[in-house]
This record gives sequence, C-alpha cells and structure tokens, in this order.
Amino acid sequence: MQPNIFNYATSELSQDAIICYILEWANKEYKNTDKDLYTLGITLVKSFLKNIKEEVKIEKIEIRKQYKHIDILCIVNNKYAIIIEDKVNTSNHSNQLQRYLDDIKKEFSEDKIVAIYYKIYDQSNYYDIKKNKYIPFLRKDILNILESYNGNNNIIQNYKSYIINIENNVQSYKKLDLQNWNNNSWIGFFKEIKLKLNEGDWGYVNTRSGGFMGFWFNGDSIKKDNRFYIYLQIEKQDLVIKLATQKEVSNEDRKTIRNYCRNAFFKDNNKNIKFKKYGKVGRFMSIAKLDTPYIAIKNNKLDIFETITNLENIRNLFYETVKEL
Repeated sequence: MQPNIFNYATSELSQDAIICYILEWANKEYKNTDKDLYTLGITLVKSFLKNIKEEVKIEKIEIRKQYKHIDILCIVNNKYAIIIEDKVNTSNHSNQLQRYLDDIKKEFSEDKIVAIYYKIYDQSNYYDIKKNKYIPFLRKDILNILESYNGNNNIIQNYKSYIINIENNVQSYKKLDLQNWNNNSWIGFFKEIKLKLNEGDWGYVNTRSGGFMGFWFNGDSIKKDNRFYIYLQIEKQDLVIKLATQKEVSNEDRKTIRNYCRNAFFKDNNKNIKFKKYGKVGRFMSIAKLDTPYIAIKNNKLDIFETITNLENIRNLFYETVKEL
C-alpha cells in the first residue's frame, strides 16, 4: 500500500480543498484539458443539483471559500447556488446551517439554492440536518462519485483510497474477532442494529474511566411521572438498564426511584433474560446489567441474526416490565 496524502491532510480545510478541486474541473473550459477530471467534476455538480426541478447544463463554475463563513459556496452558471457544509469529525452546531441558508437566500431565489451537508465519517442521525433543509451527502454518495472516475490522477486516487479505507474500517465488525473491534467497528455494528431495530442512537459516551462508543434505545418512548425515564444502553459488550432523573430530584429520592425500578426487573427474573444489580446512585445511573452476552458469536465472528434476535427479546421484556411501573 502506497503513502496517501489524506492520511496526513485530515482537516476540514484539506477536504474543502479536494471538493473545490473536483468542482472546478466542471468548468466548460477544461473539457478538453482532462476529459476524466472534467467528467468527474460534472458528475459531482449534477449529484449536488439533482433536486433542482429543471435540467441544468453546466457551463460555468465559480467557487467561493469561506464566503459568509460558509465552507464552500459553488455558483453554477451565475444562477444556481450550492452551499456545501463540510464536516469531518464535527457536526452541526449553533444554528449555523440555517444562518448560511438565510444569507444566500438574500442573493439567490430559493428554488435555485441547494444546501449540501458533506460528511465522510458517520454520525448517529441527520434529523437536524434535514430539518434545516440540507441534503446529507454521505460516504456512500462520495464513493459512488469517485468510483465513476476512470482516470489516473494521484490526488483523486488518494482521496478514493482514503474514503474506501474509512468504509472498510466501519465494516470491519463483520470480519474481525470481537476483541479486536475498534471504535469504527462499533460504529458499523451500531449502524446495522439501528437499521434492524428501527430505532436508537449512538455516540461517544464520556466517562471518568475514559469513555466508550455506546448505543441507546427505547428512551423517547419510556417516560415515567415526569421525574425520570429509563432506557437500554449498549456499552460495547455490556447491555445495561439506564435511569435518568430530573435535576431537581434529590439523591434520596433517586435512590428510592432506582430501587423501585430495579425491583420491577428482578421481581420476575426467572426467564431466559437475566439481569444483575449494577451502578451507583446519581442523576444519570445504571441500575442493572444483562447477566449473559447479548452479542452472539459463531466461529469467532459476529452472528448478526442471532444478536438482533437477542436484542429484540430484551427490548420486549423491557417494554413489558416498564409498562407495569
């Protein structure tokens, strides 16, 4: 494997540069300079503009970097504006997406504006992105574009290899032994169980012991008497029942609530799914941990079908128990 510049050029500014580089090749004047790069540029611009209701014949590309704090503003034919918010390891914050869109609406008709949220790494959900009328342009979309490239430009080939490597890392949970999973492996696993369970969110959970990649589900639908709610959380190889209390609840009341919820799960603990007491009293606390593995292993590799079956059974028991609280 050869050295790859993008293993070192990992910042958003570096990625801004490669996006701008590809977009600029879509200018009509470069059609006969390098046909493959020109085609790649055209393909990327058209992918960004696919929600425009009219057919766009691309002739002129103008690129503005950090225009009104927007990562990239790509103006097509002096008529269409493509806002590109490029995120690497960060996500949307401070209402920035709406501000950028509002600023560009002062210069272009709304039906001539496309807002793109460009992301090579994963995040748990894109609810806020879509709410702000941005189109998520994710790693799979980027790979589809790059795989259409037939040339031998080293910059493009390096970028393609870099993106493929990220994807392979995320998919590594399917091939690696469980003890060799890294954070990206867990992300790939969490993405799949979110899809199969049709719920849940995941992310990095900070703890005093160093933190971990976690997955939580059932939280939104299980709320009790406005003082607390309970949910399930995967902490790598552990599955725990979590209890979150309101800020104003006293420590003594938190202990009472914890014992009340714990008793419900241990009251009928003679089924195939068994929990054990776990955690300390706090505003956000663990109250029990699954006493058997939820991850199914076959031939030293993940058995995703059996694992999902285990999680569905745990979720059903959780629902049944919480309904009685």
